[in-house]
Amino acid sequence: APIKKFPVQVINLYYLRYLSLKETKVSRVPSYIGQLQHLETLDLKHTYVTELPDEILKLQRLRHLLVYRYEYESYAHFHSKNGFKALEKIGQLQSLQKLCFVEANHGNGSIMIELGKLTKLRRLGVVKLRREDGKSLCSSIENLRNLRALSLLSVEEDEILDLEHLFSPPPLLQRLFLTGRLETLPHWIPNLESLVRVHLKWSRLKCDPLESLQVLPNLVHLELLQVYEGDTLCFK
Repeated sequence: APIKKFPVQVINLYYLRYLSLKETKVSRVPSYIGQLQHLETLDLKHTYVTELPDEILKLQRLRHLLVYRYEYESYAHFHSKNGFKALEKIGQLQSLQKLCFVEANHGNGSIMIELGKLTKLRRLGVVKLRREDGKSLCSSIENLRNLRALSLLSVEEDEILDLEHLFSPPPLLQRLFLTGRLETLPHWIPNLESLVRVHLKWSRLKCDPLESLQVLPNLVHLELLQVYEGDTLCFK
């Protein structure tokens, strides 16, 4: 719908569980959203919302928080995905199962630590990652044992995604999306036997990634873009 303002009438729907403003022109969520105590899904995909009020933390039943927008220019456009500025205490939303896409380049890195408290997460998306976020992000991911989908995007095309500190990856992970430069393919990927879908973009690896990916027993969909700086990929 071509609406520009959050519909105030919604707040009277006390028992509302699902609210979608997807593909509207809404840019701001008012603080009285905190009155919707039964809300389980807040879908703000492809709106202009980039920040949420602290009152969101009152929504202790919230399971799905989806706030992002794609800027389609071309398939090979790096800055195509915009997320939202995460709340400093987002770890309080203990019921969250889906969270996309949190911007990492705010504050002093405490957001990465907060993510580790969301142990019910099944889907997590983080954008604008910096190299220095790697260690705390990996530490948090190790706590997310229920994770099925993980999407990570670096802040710039040449910024390193540092994922080498992850030693116990989520065992049930099915979908993995990595966008940004990798010094090496993360050592833990071949151990993820449940992986069905892998996207690697702008990795610019020196070594053929297929040597590691070929051992994944359930891989169905593999998408590569500027992933390897060599001349030949060898499918054994």
